[in-house]
Amino acid sequence: MSLVFLSLRQMQCTWLRGQTSAPCFFCRGNNGNINVSVQSEKTLEGNVFQMRIIFVGDVVGTSGTRMLEEYLPQLKRRYRPQLTVVNGENATRGRGINEAYYKRIMKAGADVITMGNHTWDNPEIRDFIEDAGNLVRPLNFPDGKVPGKGWVIRRVND
Repeated sequence: MSLVFLSLRQMQCTWLRGQTSAPCFFCRGNNGNINVSVQSEKTLEGNVFQMRIIFVGDVVGTSGTRMLEEYLPQLKRRYRPQLTVVNGENATRGRGINEAYYKRIMKAGADVITMGNHTWDNPEIRDFIEDAGNLVRPLNFPDGKVPGKGWVIRRVND
């Protein structure tokens, strides 16, 4: 199963039952929320499609990061998600993210970190965003005008 994450502006979710041969679920995010496209080779008929995703909204500053480090591992043990997504656009002093906070959030258990309207508030992001394979900047910036990726694909249940 593949998951595609895109960071956009409007929040809208659609379950495409019967419109495709594979189960698909699409969400468009707002200010760092995510667009999730779930696709599988199995058909929907006779199958129950379930997925556990933990999505943590705005982690803000040192206190938010400490809380994430303390509680996310506990939540993951309890709920056993197939995917954990954390919004990190305010992780560094409430304005953007730097590499140290990116690494702390990943170490705490995030599979993907999304960004939003504060993506560029911390100029340090430009030093590592190209190499941060699990960091998703907003997709709706013009191609070639900003660094990083507006999407990432994560395989789960392999």
